[in-house]
Amino acid sequence: MISTRNRLIRPVCLIVGGVKITLPVISGERELETLPNCQSDPHTFISQIVNTREISPAPICIEADSVNAFGPSSSDALTVFDHKVKAVFGYQPGDGLFKPGHGTKRSEPIYGVAVIASSDEIETRARQAKSRAEIDSVVPFLLTAIICKVRPGVTPTNPVRARASRDVTDLKRFK
Repeated sequence: MISTRNRLIRPVCLIVGGVKITLPVISGERELETLPNCQSDPHTFISQIVNTREISPAPICIEADSVNAFGPSSSDALTVFDHKVKAVFGYQPGDGLFKPGHGTKRSEPIYGVAVIASSDEIETRARQAKSRAEIDSVVPFLLTAIICKVRPGVTPTNPVRARASRDVTDLKRFK
């Protein structure tokens, strides 16, 4: 489920005339709490976020393997592990929500997000949360994918660095 943190007050530091001033700023972030558990499916996960209008219903990118990437409606609308989401991605075979790519379609469902953070930071947070997600560095020290793979009868218990880059949407173009 999505936790609402509407009207969350965040401090913003400004330097005015050499003096550091901290001001509260109202933000409308929402933490995607269910993603790290990987207990959903791509259709449910993405359609919930589309229904709340936090991502566009039309994908901004469709990979050859049919993984669809959706952009956030606002630059600070969604977070995972307190890091901003740059893209939400997913694919589920036979599901009309996802547009087909021009290559060989994935045989297994996948969904997740790309966040602005280093993979080490996200992997640490994933371990602390006992997340089932895989963590993959998309752009070192800058953009990290948090991936949930749906495999019948297989439930990962620890975060693992993804080994094959084709398991992840090519999110480098979103930097």
